[in-house]
Formats: sequence, structure tokens, C-alpha cells
Amino acid sequence: MINSAQANKNDRDTLDMHTPNLVDDNVQKIMALFPNCITESKDDNGNLKKAVDFDLLRQELSQSLVEGGQERYRLDWPGSVKQY
Repeated sequence: MINSAQANKNDRDTLDMHTPNLVDDNVQKIMALFPNCITESKDDNGNLKKAVDFDLLRQELSQSLVEGGQERYRLDWPGSVKQY
């Protein structure tokens, strides 16, 4: 039978000491609020991942355009990076 001191020691030995990836959680939250501000990019291994278009997000959050006086357009869709 294991006593409580041994059980607590075993719990400490098996704790996952990694910091959770908060960036992915934050991207998901932004995607829920501003889905048109999410695009795709490739990570270091060449895998597709969700990314935030900060210029577009800035436009969504401001009443007047503060930066980026150039005209912009977008033509993308999920998986569009694979096409090119």
C-alpha cells in the first residue's frame, strides 16, 4: 500500500514541466472573433499553420486606418498555400 507522502512524490516526478503554447490558443481566440484576419503560413518544418494578418486585424480594430496607406486585396482560402 502506498502512503500519501509516496503518492505526492510520484506525482511530482511525473509532472509535465513544459509551458503550454499560448500562441496557438490566442490565434484560436482571434479566429473566433475575426475569422477574416486568419491566414495560413508554413512553420519551420514546412507544415501549414494558422497565422494572424496583423494589418487586417489592426484595420478591424480601429475606426480609421492608422497605417498602410497602400491599397490592399486578398485572394486566399484554406489550403491556398498548397496550390502554389
